[in-house]
Amino acid sequence: MSIQDLWYGYKFFRSILTEREKKIYDQIYKGIMNWQNAIPLVGVSLEQGKKIINAILVDNPMFFHVDSFTFSATLISCTINPIYCMTKLQYSAYAPQLETAVYAYADRAQSRGVSTLDIIQRLHDLISREMRYYDDGMTAHTVIGPLMNKQGVCEGISKSIKLVCDRLGVPSAVIFGTALSQTLGAWENHAWNMIKIDESWRYFDFTYDLTLNTTNPCSRLVRYDYFALSFDEISSDHRSDLVGLPLEHRSSNYFLMHNLIVRNQQDLSRLIAKTVSGNNKDIAFQASKTWSEFSPETELQKAFSLRTVIATGFSVSYSFSYNDMQRVCYVHFN
Repeated sequence: MSIQDLWYGYKFFRSILTEREKKIYDQIYKGIMNWQNAIPLVGVSLEQGKKIINAILVDNPMFFHVDSFTFSATLISCTINPIYCMTKLQYSAYAPQLETAVYAYADRAQSRGVSTLDIIQRLHDLISREMRYYDDGMTAHTVIGPLMNKQGVCEGISKSIKLVCDRLGVPSAVIFGTALSQTLGAWENHAWNMIKIDESWRYFDFTYDLTLNTTNPCSRLVRYDYFALSFDEISSDHRSDLVGLPLEHRSSNYFLMHNLIVRNQQDLSRLIAKTVSGNNKDIAFQASKTWSEFSPETELQKAFSLRTVIATGFSVSYSFSYNDMQRVCYVHFN
């Protein structure tokens, strides 16, 4: 893969366009690649042009040289005018550094396991441990911030994940919408990813897991609250108006795949007893939706009152963090 290949990654939103729309997409795409100042589209309405521009921008993280667009239209055509924020020379200065960073993340991710899910988990762990959520007001919303400076916001991080997945040959896409903020308790503009795992789409929010790590009482554990979720699971606190998203109902979430879902007090007590008897001080689990009355503080106190836990002789002093939207709990035993 060369730096040009970073332009030609998997394009989910192009794939769901009509054949005519794909031709328009390709025309605009070629114009942007060539730093064209005006891209005339005959027989295309302004509404159609804007729809396809949105698909192009979501599909192509390497188009960070485009700042915005202006449009002009007649009854039978429209013209798209990209506003470029850098010259070809300036852009070319970033290209080799981005290529090196993408290659490095892809190579390190592939060093763990052979399954796609293992590789994406390794990439997730690298992002969680090495990147910082920070908005510098300049590059954080592009791939430059996360890949070159190891810091960025949800948009830049999600775009960077897509570039690395393209290098790995794993289909992926960036999703824009709103999400319920873990810190503000309010809905805010947000970006996350969907990645194809064994022919099925799963949803990932690398940014939320990254930021949750900053308040994680279990410093040796990485957060997996938003790893390989089904459409139903991610929809509990993420929403998108993008058309054509796969409505996958099967899950590969971390807690399901590692048998860390607790359905009742007995499950929780056994899991804690097993953890502390192995001299581990950190535990993560997900409370099943069938345990409707689950309250982390109450149920943890109950668990420590049972003989299966007391018999271990382990201290009952602990701290925990709970994500009530995903019903995920991380506990550290002091």
